[in-house]
Amino acid sequence: MNTMIKNLVAGSLVVIALTSCSTDTAASSDPAAGPVLGPGSTYRVPQNDDIQIYFRSIAGVNDAGAELRFSNDIVEHLPNQQFIVNGQEPITLSRGIVVGRVTGVLPGRAYVTDSTDSQDGRSMLVGFKDPLAEWRIARLQVSVDRWYADAPAPTDIEVGAFVAHPAGDPLGQAEMRGLADLGRIVLVLDPARRFEWNTNVFPVARGGVLLGDIDTAGEIGFPGLGPESSDFVGSATIADLDAAWKATPQPIEIAIDMETGVLERK
Repeated sequence: MNTMIKNLVAGSLVVIALTSCSTDTAASSDPAAGPVLGPGSTYRVPQNDDIQIYFRSIAGVNDAGAELRFSNDIVEHLPNQQFIVNGQEPITLSRGIVVGRVTGVLPGRAYVTDSTDSQDGRSMLVGFKDPLAEWRIARLQVSVDRWYADAPAPTDIEVGAFVAHPAGDPLGQAEMRGLADLGRIVLVLDPARRFEWNTNVFPVARGGVLLGDIDTAGEIGFPGLGPESSDFVGSATIADLDAAWKATPQPIEIAIDMETGVLERK
């Protein structure tokens, strides 16, 4: 596969994290500030301050993400939907989609930017509770209910949940509590990346933003996407994902002008 195309699909968590960890994009301490979803969304964000703080914090990652997006449709992120980009070998937008329930959250890794090598944004590992940490990866433990992936379905998985640099709390305690308080969730797993420090922990797609919630009425939402959430989910339900996973969709052809970045679906 063309390396540039592959990188545009997978993105880079480190690069996205570095561009989104300023206090300008981090969550404020006022839960009333958001997150705000699209006007067509029927999903309701939990009335839990810590959960809302967490989702607002990862919304900054979505704003900073610069990858080309071949689809803004959760169903097309199922790994049975292939994309052929500029005639290259078929790719998918996820390793799998998981529906499950959060059972716990554990420390993972924490990083700062190396001030002596800031030109290429090199990151340095620090202790998870180091107040100087600029971003963290928490290990979110999930009991699996539905597993839309080619690999055998596990009973439980761990995913790496991105925790942006918080405003007012350098330890990110509210964000960690928000993750732990989540109930049923939908996860879109990154199509290519794995964490070198633990290959059993799955990265979440689009730099960690495609971590969705299922509200008490069963509606799906991706609050980290902000207004984009309503388009991404549309009217899709878990039953729709079940049906789409059993189907055999035709590959979608994509043409990209590599000089201008203009994308066209054929």
